Amino acid sequence: MLKTLCLLAVLQSSNPDSVLFIDSNVAIDSAYQLRLDDKAAEAVMLLDLINEEDSNYYEAQADALSILNDSDRPDETIQRSKKLILQPNEKMDEIYLLYGNAYLKKGALDSAKSVYDKGLDLYPYHHVFLYNKGIVFYRQNELDEAEKWFKQALLINPFYSSAHLMLGHISILKGHRTKGLMSYMVYLFLDEDANSALVTIDNLTNDAIRYEGSNLAGGNVFEQYDNLLKSRAAFDDRFKYKTQFNAPIVKQFELLSSKLKPQSGDDFWEAYYLPLFLKIKDNNLAETTLYYILTSTGKEEVMEWLEKNSKLTDQWLDIVNGELYRWRDKHEAMVLGEKNVYDFWYYDNNDINAIGNENAAEDKVGSWVFFYDNGQTSAIGKYNEEGYKIGDWKYYFENGRLSREEYYDDNGDVSAPFIYYREDGSKATEVPYKDNDVEGIVKYYNSFNHVREETTYSKGQAEGKGQTFYKSGAKNIEYQMSEGKLNGAYMLYHETGST
Repeated sequence: MLKTLCLLAVLQSSNPDSVLFIDSNVAIDSAYQLRLDDKAAEAVMLLDLINEEDSNYYEAQADALSILNDSDRPDETIQRSKKLILQPNEKMDEIYLLYGNAYLKKGALDSAKSVYDKGLDLYPYHHVFLYNKGIVFYRQNELDEAEKWFKQALLINPFYSSAHLMLGHISILKGHRTKGLMSYMVYLFLDEDANSALVTIDNLTNDAIRYEGSNLAGGNVFEQYDNLLKSRAAFDDRFKYKTQFNAPIVKQFELLSSKLKPQSGDDFWEAYYLPLFLKIKDNNLAETTLYYILTSTGKEEVMEWLEKNSKLTDQWLDIVNGELYRWRDKHEAMVLGEKNVYDFWYYDNNDINAIGNENAAEDKVGSWVFFYDNGQTSAIGKYNEEGYKIGDWKYYFENGRLSREEYYDDNGDVSAPFIYYREDGSKATEVPYKDNDVEGIVKYYNSFNHVREETTYSKGQAEGKGQTFYKSGAKNIEYQMSEGKLNGAYMLYHETGST
């Protein structure tokens, strides 16, 4: 019955003889509800009713792919994805991710890696592609390579909890207990309800994980702390711990936190995790840390402590967030062929917004690249030392196609044409400039890249002759402009040339 009601809700007609059309927004919402009701087949069928010409078509298809993948139908996901990536669209990031995930689900790891690589070609700073590539290497038991990709994902988005979890798991496999503990704890900072992770670190600090060290590796910069944890000194009755909760993680972390010291080195944990835990130590917040990660126990005493000590919790959250924000501030990147250390800028949802540097006056300088929130490049170009655009600038639609080309001289002045494009890739307008004003003949193109209209401009205003053209190229209308307004009579031409 629900299936019928949903269809009736989205199919409409103004009279019995008219062609039915579909309200794509309602269809997408209805498909979402069907999905929640475990009616995957009906949801996909509803989404497939949305026409390819509809502006919501690719959103609907991305939703359909997600449903199919969740329904263990990877082969259908793959076949659909192959067709959908042929046409640039604003959902290309989601489609490539689901495409690769379908291969991952099938165990076709090399194919999954190939798809993620293509996704990274389009979205090089998309943390989920970086993470998913790490998953491929992890499943191929190439732990060092997997670790590298998880680290890259976290340098782009340190709030992506799953990457912390995987680094923690790999560290345990390598026998690096302190690293594993730190990564798992930060995972719990971001997802405090994940009780399975809490159980893991409780077992880790109680020597109860059988696979610890099963892929033993060197390069452990925290060996002294690992030895401390393995000594079980925290369980000695002489050690007095502050947190009133009886669990191995409580005793072991309080002891570990009290012994942590700064270390200089290029190890990832030394550079990123250790400073966070040192700040926790320096602000006497080890107890707050433990009560926060104990949230998933659901114990009344834990919730009461957090409520009673809300100011301490807020202070702790500020420190954690501040340190994680620091992870992503500056990194080496390649922009316009220029390898440099750049500032990374972000949207409020932690997706990357831009890469580029500012001077002391907060003017943008040097090479910059800007992104839509799906990771697609929106603009790229250079600024001079005064913060003015210089050289070639390119702008893109959300589907990845070129939307505009601009050129500025070294002083930031405009004396070359701007070219505008449609979303289908065809040229739309060509605007000539001189001394920062529109000057010359502005040309408007039809979708076949033929000039459909020309208007003469002088000092930024329409001035002089203008004309439009038939698709054949023959003149259609001729008119005159003065100070931006039509002036006088205009002449109409037949396509044959007669007036």
